[in-house]
Amino acid sequence: MHDSFRGYPAAWQGFMKGCPNTVMDAHIYQAWNRPGRITNYYDQACSFRSGVRAMEDAVEMPLIVGEWSLATDNCAMWLNGFNDNLPGFPKVVCQTVQCPAPYMGSEQAGAPPNETMPLQGPFGTGVSGPQFGKCPTGFEWGGSEDDFMTTLADKLQASYTSGHGWFFWNFRTEIEPRWSFLEAYARGWFRQDVSAFGTEQAKTACPNSDALAGPEDAPWLNPAAIVRAPTIVDRQTEEETAGEQAPVEKTGSVVGLGPVGIAAAGALATLVAALAVRQGAIQQCKSHRKGSPGLSEHLVAADEGAYEAYHAIGA
Repeated sequence: MHDSFRGYPAAWQGFMKGCPNTVMDAHIYQAWNRPGRITNYYDQACSFRSGVRAMEDAVEMPLIVGEWSLATDNCAMWLNGFNDNLPGFPKVVCQTVQCPAPYMGSEQAGAPPNETMPLQGPFGTGVSGPQFGKCPTGFEWGGSEDDFMTTLADKLQASYTSGHGWFFWNFRTEIEPRWSFLEAYARGWFRQDVSAFGTEQAKTACPNSDALAGPEDAPWLNPAAIVRAPTIVDRQTEEETAGEQAPVEKTGSVVGLGPVGIAAAGALATLVAALAVRQGAIQQCKSHRKGSPGLSEHLVAADEGAYEAYHAIGA
């Protein structure tokens, strides 16, 4: 079963416990991230390892990463639907390439896109589509592209192999190598034998990943970890420390946090509260087996509140 993009353990803890032949499917992407430095993507890729482990422990069933890619943006054409995108996306300047020839040959109406025509409707809530015969593809990382993609592929595999397997999405695409296993493999972004990626390779890719498996790194499993007062570290702004890693002070198992960290802790506390409301709504529904007016709406609202609180953590 798919986690319906509610990839936090508290949403599934105990669900279908004891049922045979169950597997959790998670789709974990960086394509909808806010733009960041290369090191941000590396650190997040390795942090997924503790998330996969925590999820398996909480739901007590195998977890498979059923979809992932090497995309760090959602520039790929029609990724979110025909002529559509999420509001406010893409958040980077996408590359463009000549649109491919149509599958059905010259008799296919409107293909390839006319080189004299701008973006054509109908439109969805965002922008994605061919313009003047060019189709959008992912942002390229300049001269660092190959090194970045190779390193990122290793780090993501290090995390996803900690579960019970993964499926890269997709096997082949026409113009987008970050979503095409065959093209990524041809460019050397994947190792020759991805099935041979084991413990030693994972340790090399994410040398500190073993330290990421504790409750401090999965605070949704340990709400007490959220409310402990952290040591506040004064930090300069990103503009003042451009290109450098801001210092982080550690006190025991609690990482010192600046203003961004304090906001994140607040978001986590909000998530815990929202999950408590959600759990209460579930118990109400269980105690009224034949249903009661308003209870289902209350559960839906509580579920949406937890979902929004979870995603606010990454905002």
